[in-house]
Amino acid sequence: MLHIGTVNPNYKMTAENIQKLLERMEYGELEKEEIPKISTIVNWMTRTYVCWKKQMAEEILNISHS
Repeated sequence: MLHIGTVNPNYKMTAENIQKLLERMEYGELEKEEIPKISTIVNWMTRTYVCWKKQMAEEILNISHS
């Protein structure tokens, strides 16, 4: 769910629209225990972005040295 913005930036999930998960809980689609804290999700997103950014930089360096 968090990676959908990687494929199509128009569908990028932000911490603010995590509210939709809470709405799904209200409708009984998810249990409260299944939804991580927003701070946890933000940390996941930050780590994923940092890792992705590092990989892209390494790829660019590899291309320019070829």
